[in-house]
Amino acid sequence: MNECHDDVCITCSDAAVQVTVIRLLADELAVVRTENGEEEVSVALVSAKVGDTILVHASEAIAVVNTAVVNAAVGRSDVVGADPS
Repeated sequence: MNECHDDVCITCSDAAVQVTVIRLLADELAVVRTENGEEEVSVALVSAKVGDTILVHASEAIAVVNTAVVNAAVGRSDVVGADPS
């Protein structure tokens, strides 16, 4: 499942990537949706649930993202959870 499709992937890149949790697995793992499909990552360091957006670095979730706050900060209302006002 951890297959690189471009020059970088969430497994080996130097940057944290924003992904969505689509399924929780045993042993503190999760399947996430990336721009290139599904990948398996560790969620041992965060309290993530299905539907959460998380930041992943080196296949490890390092933060749960509050998408409403992020979208408001960048002035977007086209993403679920953003304040449309």
